[in-house]
Amino acid sequence: MQSKGSALLFLVILAFPIIALSADHDMFFLVMAVLVTLSSVKSIFSLVVLKGFEKPEPDEELEEELEELVGIDIRKFGDGLSVAVNMVIIVFILYCAFFLETFLLKCIAALAIVFQVHFMIRKLQKGSGGFDKNKYKPQVFFSSVTNIAVVLLTILNKLSRLG
Repeated sequence: MQSKGSALLFLVILAFPIIALSADHDMFFLVMAVLVTLSSVKSIFSLVVLKGFEKPEPDEELEEELEELVGIDIRKFGDGLSVAVNMVIIVFILYCAFFLETFLLKCIAALAIVFQVHFMIRKLQKGSGGFDKNKYKPQVFFSSVTNIAVVLLTILNKLSRLG
């Protein structure tokens, strides 16, 4: 009986919103544009104002308890989830590239994709001990700037097509 409740909870929390977002491309663009822009602005703020990113110190006892309870490596799961987020951002940037009209604008979108792939490769390297944003400050800054630029240029191109 508990598995049915878990399946229903999964559908309500994850599946239905994902289906709704993928069914309406304007809603997908709106939600993803807001999320990517907020994430990029947060990264730029952390780099410029706070001079770096906080490195959260994990509670090893809690991690061990969760690993025993769930049966998976929490750190690898976190890295995998982070890579999945990068893949969704790549899909969003590809979506945006279809609305960009000039070659230069498409090159900016391609640069944003290259940054996301770079982060994915760094996160998936063996023995990396996790991805530390503080080691890649220039890349994180330029990635955030290109992500914001792609979103803004896509909005401008979408608005110009309406008029």
